[in-house]
Amino acid sequence: MQGSVTSFMLLVMALDRFIAICIPLRYPVLITNNTISVLCGVAWFIPLPLMVGVVLHALTLPYCKSNIIVQCYCDHFSITSQACGEEVKMITVTSLCLAMFCLLLPLAFILFSYISIFLVILKMSNAAGRKKTLSTCTPQIFITCLFYLPRCFVYVTNTVGFSFSFDVRILLILLYSPRRHTTVRSLHKHLIKG
Repeated sequence: MQGSVTSFMLLVMALDRFIAICIPLRYPVLITNNTISVLCGVAWFIPLPLMVGVVLHALTLPYCKSNIIVQCYCDHFSITSQACGEEVKMITVTSLCLAMFCLLLPLAFILFSYISIFLVILKMSNAAGRKKTLSTCTPQIFITCLFYLPRCFVYVTNTVGFSFSFDVRILLILLYSPRRHTTVRSLHKHLIKG
């Protein structure tokens, strides 16, 4: 759920930059506190029924494998990999499709907006303005890449059956997890005690 919401929040951030750079004269009219409030609400309410449906569907599975999950936190794949039965594959594919919808739909707009922004930056004649505009977008581009690349890699590799060590999997999940700072601190405390 949190990954889907983060994905839509990144879309809202990209929309803000797109309007600010590509159509700056319309920015005060289009981007108001009310507009941002509505967009943030939509970012929460679009993925909510989809993810609740996936979780409720996973609750119907019979779980017959180990109840130990070697993971930083309980993600959907770790839970459903402990299940048995014929429906496991269908639930896995369904959850992948919904996750890709919640990830790739916003990513498509984010890519469109940053390509448009770069085209506007290339057309600028003022080098200082170009540098300033690019510097406002660079942190968001970095955060977007840090969020999307490992997440999509983990989802796709899980679906095609590619396996890698638990350490690599945990490292990748730590890269895109919003809880990574808390998780890193707790892992550090655990390593110090051990």
